[in-house]
Amino acid sequence: MKCFQTSAGFVVVVALFLFGWNDHALGQDADNREVAENNEEAPIEELMTGRFGLGFNVNLGGNAATTARYWLTEELNLNANFGLLIVADPEPLGTHAGFFLGFGVLYNFVYDPGAFYFGVGGHLDLGVLGVPGNNTNAEFVLTVPLTLEYFVHPQVSFTLQFGIAMRFGDQGVFGPVGPFGSGDDFALFLGNRGDVLGAAGFTVYFE
Repeated sequence: MKCFQTSAGFVVVVALFLFGWNDHALGQDADNREVAENNEEAPIEELMTGRFGLGFNVNLGGNAATTARYWLTEELNLNANFGLLIVADPEPLGTHAGFFLGFGVLYNFVYDPGAFYFGVGGHLDLGVLGVPGNNTNAEFVLTVPLTLEYFVHPQVSFTLQFGIAMRFGDQGVFGPVGPFGSGDDFALFLGNRGDVLGAAGFTVYFE
């Protein structure tokens, strides 16, 4: 049931992203001109510098998180996330709960100011899970994501991510199929602790 709900949520976010892309295309030029006129002190190239936003992200492995993003420059932003873990594992531990948090940086090398940003970055997540017997398991996940962020409004954007990941520490903290849904058998050149990232979300920015 968890996987079905998560997959449905992921599909809904992607559908909204694609709908927003199509609906926003005709009005983007006008929006850019309006933003530039209302931002006389900041040129069009610096629309994102210093901006902060909060949002939501869900990935294919069943992990949903609250996200935060802060732009240091038009190309570079910092991001963080926090979410809860509920792992239903019939054998041998049963259902148990925990949390995960992460921090990362993203460099956008292709962008149209105020319209879309595409880049690559690095992100480190820590998952902590309580298990029977007063034990605590911890797993680190290091990801290298490609990220596309598209603005449907000057203060609202949708994000799609795809990339590769490596897992370290106690196996199974992010669930039996891993943090991003590929299981423990994703070989490639990463071995059995490798994973793939597929995620979608949105961000609401503050003035």
